[in-house]
Amino acid sequence: MSRKVQTGNLFIIAAALLWSMAGVCVKFIPWSAYSIACFRSICGAITFCIFMRRPHITFSRWNIAGAFCMFLTGILYMSAIKLTTAANAIVLQYTAPVIIILYAALIEKKRPTKLDIITTVCVLAGCVLAFSDQLEGGGMLGNFIALASGFTFAGLMIINRRPETDAMESQLLGNLLSVVFLMPFLLTEKAFSWDPKVLLVALFLGFFQYGLAHVCFGIGIKRTEPVTASIIATLEPICSPLWVFLVLGEQPGALALAGFVIVLAATSVYNVLLVRRGNEALQSTSSTTDSGGSSSISG
Repeated sequence: MSRKVQTGNLFIIAAALLWSMAGVCVKFIPWSAYSIACFRSICGAITFCIFMRRPHITFSRWNIAGAFCMFLTGILYMSAIKLTTAANAIVLQYTAPVIIILYAALIEKKRPTKLDIITTVCVLAGCVLAFSDQLEGGGMLGNFIALASGFTFAGLMIINRRPETDAMESQLLGNLLSVVFLMPFLLTEKAFSWDPKVLLVALFLGFFQYGLAHVCFGIGIKRTEPVTASIIATLEPICSPLWVFLVLGEQPGALALAGFVIVLAATSVYNVLLVRRGNEALQSTSSTTDSGGSSSISG
């Protein structure tokens, strides 16, 4: 393994571990989800501007659409963490790949593969287990909000795939939207105090867990293989409920844990196989082209 790839892997690991700390930070901070989302976006926007040498935003329809999806995903995910367990919040957001499969089948009229169908069934089964674990009002509401964040997150990924979208610009615009729309909640936050512990956690959430994590991922993904990155990234959903359990003592139920394992395994295997198929197809195309070229030269 080259030094470049090793460095890339370390950046992906750093990003995944930082992302995984969202649950414990959000649950520790006593502010509302809207106030936390606003503060995190302020810090995130500053971080992006620092690393984007020349910050610029193109107000194209796809950049704006991506920004709104990011804005909604942030609010919904923060709200879900406040209302349900960290395990449920992350596992229900991980329905995004299945939503993308359904979008491709229903909107783009792409016939789903056997792998798509198996993954969809497994993820839906995991979601049913996660939902059935918390039937009380607050927990169930949090589950529905977490599931909604899966839809907006899927929308963000679909939009970012389009060549017309600049992911970094869209991300910066999404943060600015959060600041503009959610600032009233932060300014009138009743639970706000100058408690140094809370402020330190809030600053860590914005500048490191969110801002620096995206920068690390952006650097790492350019230096490592996509299949390796997708495997390493599973550290996020694995560690997220773990940190909450170790720091705050929150323990998800048996059904939620079972659903968590099923969804995580299904999406991880799906991502790995998908990348491998893409690499095999690319190699096959390359081999065919080389053969054709050789034949032409021989002729």
